[in-house]
Amino acid sequence: MKPIYKRIQTQCQRCGTPFETSENRVAEGRGKFCSKSCGTATQHTKHGHAKNATPTKTYSTWVAMRQRCENPQHASYAQYGGRGITVSSEWQTFEAFLADMGEKPNNTSLDRIDNSKGYFKLNCRWATRHEQQANISSNVHITYQGKPFIIATLARHLGVNWMTLKYRINANWPEEKWNKPTIKT
Repeated sequence: MKPIYKRIQTQCQRCGTPFETSENRVAEGRGKFCSKSCGTATQHTKHGHAKNATPTKTYSTWVAMRQRCENPQHASYAQYGGRGITVSSEWQTFEAFLADMGEKPNNTSLDRIDNSKGYFKLNCRWATRHEQQANISSNVHITYQGKPFIIATLARHLGVNWMTLKYRINANWPEEKWNKPTIKT
């Protein structure tokens, strides 16, 4: 038989609102906040990364990284945690992540330098969208005039659409014609 716990009146430790909770929650160190939002806001403020109870971009990035790797219910878990991508033990706290990575610069996202490895200090950086796109496993790598390129980067360099360039490469066009316009007759 489940024990019945007495209900008691207490005050929210964040906003001061009186509320009712069970005495066992208070005894266990829970039951400190009147609502989930007050408790969540307090959790975010302990490291100074909340603005009006809204997490900062750096904090949100850390949470999203952990969710992808550790929560089987997350939509992207199969591509991360499901294939063995982990978050280092050092980065289980936001404070350690922040100390290693610093604040998230505008127009960047968290990027793993080697996509076969997990999230840890030496394998992560803040990267622009262009840098992120250059670091995905589905990129086509080719050599042009003795230098390595990703097909999308080379296409921009040559001034042609990447699909046009891919067609020309697959059709065995010589390198010197990859950027030549075709003439319609």
